[in-house]
Amino acid sequence: MNRLVFPGSLLGKEEAYSAGPNAFVDEQGSVRAESVGVSLLSNEKYEASVRRLSPSKKWIENGTIVIGRVALLKEQSALIELLEGNFKGEQRVMPSLYASLMIFNISSNYVESIKQELRLNDLVRARVVDVKPYNIELSIAEPELGVIKAFCVKCRSPLTLLGSGLKCLSCANEETRKTAADYTLH
Repeated sequence: MNRLVFPGSLLGKEEAYSAGPNAFVDEQGSVRAESVGVSLLSNEKYEASVRRLSPSKKWIENGTIVIGRVALLKEQSALIELLEGNFKGEQRVMPSLYASLMIFNISSNYVESIKQELRLNDLVRARVVDVKPYNIELSIAEPELGVIKAFCVKCRSPLTLLGSGLKCLSCANEETRKTAADYTLH
């Protein structure tokens, strides 16, 4: 019987069916849908597959460059709200709204405090280093990655890069961040 399925919908067990197009076998041996579509079970080929209802969308993977907003800062990590993702020129769909950025993925040098490198609502460019069912982990350690737009903690005006630091032209407040190499272009 053909039915509407969504990513992760159970199609059958690996004992009865192999994974066909747009299907995969999970760690428990269940054949599941990879995309939205109609399930197709072939008793002749012993294959479970999905006929897509929409054009193919690719999920983020390791190496995807994402743009996000710092939503929460903890002592050793930051929660980044994901806004967009791009891998080798293709837009990517994100399975989660948020990703984590651990303090050891901020720089190749020692980072004493995450608040010296990031602040709430900063916009960051980051690379996906790990995608798990429960978490997406990011890194900004490369020179082209980091804060691409920062805001003053006192008056919320955009900060301007002057030398190696950031300065608010409205209230003269000076701050530090782990900025991307092209910070001034944003």
